[in-house]
Amino acid sequence: MTFMVALYKDMFNEAELTKLGLNSRQVKAVIYVKEKGKITNWAIGGSL
Repeated sequence: MTFMVALYKDMFNEAELTKLGLNSRQVKAVIYVKEKGKITNWAIGGSL
């Protein structure tokens, strides 16, 4: 009997996004979308 476990690293954390060259506003937007599932103009004006 063989088991295989795949662990995936979260590539969309603040440190990794900064390494990719995103500025702080872009990082906040990506993290927001990751948590909420989508982003709207209202969310941009109110939360970020």
